Amino acid sequence: MDESWWQEPIAEDIYRNLRLKEKHLPVYYAQSPQIGFRRYLVDWLSLICDVYQISSTARYLTVALLDYFMDRFDVDDQQLRLVALGSLLVAAKFEEHEVNIPKSHDLNSYVPPPGYAPRDYMHMELTLLDSFAWNVCLPTPAHFTDYFLLGLVQELQRDKGEEGDVRSWADGSPVMKYLGKYVTYFLEISMQDHIYRNYLPSLVATACIASSRWCLHITPPWTGELENLSGYTWDDLHPLVQNMLSTHHTDEQLTNKQCPVSTFSASSLTDMSPPRSAPASPVHDKTPVSTMPSGVTMCKLQLVTTTAGQRL
Repeated sequence: MDESWWQEPIAEDIYRNLRLKEKHLPVYYAQSPQIGFRRYLVDWLSLICDVYQISSTARYLTVALLDYFMDRFDVDDQQLRLVALGSLLVAAKFEEHEVNIPKSHDLNSYVPPPGYAPRDYMHMELTLLDSFAWNVCLPTPAHFTDYFLLGLVQELQRDKGEEGDVRSWADGSPVMKYLGKYVTYFLEISMQDHIYRNYLPSLVATACIASSRWCLHITPPWTGELENLSGYTWDDLHPLVQNMLSTHHTDEQLTNKQCPVSTFSASSLTDMSPPRSAPASPVHDKTPVSTMPSGVTMCKLQLVTTTAGQRL
């Protein structure tokens, strides 16, 4: 997907297609026996993505592939890094320009020596692709945020009574600069916690936008124009925004830094605009993550590394 699709004339068509695709995402049960390793793997992958300057869409797709694959297969603890790196390679090849795709031999520097042979990575990529029936076009929150941000730019530009190219105006706007940084931060928060997998990606994306506006004291945090653009009301966003801001407040306390929302509390957000109800089950009919419906079983994954590789 083009990295600037939201700026193209066909943006509306692509957006509608993404909204349709997100309704058919796999059900996520959070029932992997190795789910306790998930946070470590996500943080580890984020560090690797920083080194290779991987885009937010490729990062999020990497974690999505990892989540759904681990949810479906019982992966041996010693093979988790190979599955994670395979997910990164598949996502990067789908989302990135060729020059930004990590080389398998370079990724070996992030695993215990001697690492994996090229055929190990290739086998892992093919295993992943086969498990998704070669359909890795999975919408993620990162696919929606820039589209919503562009709509926000147009709104801010009109509020200021200014004209001109929207993209040029956004590039020179300090508000949009900091808003973009906050949105990236909240995307990271939503990527680190698997509970956000239970919500439609577009809903998580709008919650990232609203949380960022709250942190920057842009009032109201959710406007009628943003509601029309996304189709989500403040009541839909409220539980996710509350959770994101709570995590943000905890992060600020841990780093002992002054934060624009250092006085945040759940009551302050609720008092501003109390929700009438929590959002309905986002992706599918809600299934408790601790249970599996009858007939759904988890397969034991068997991966064999070559003698040139090493099991983790």
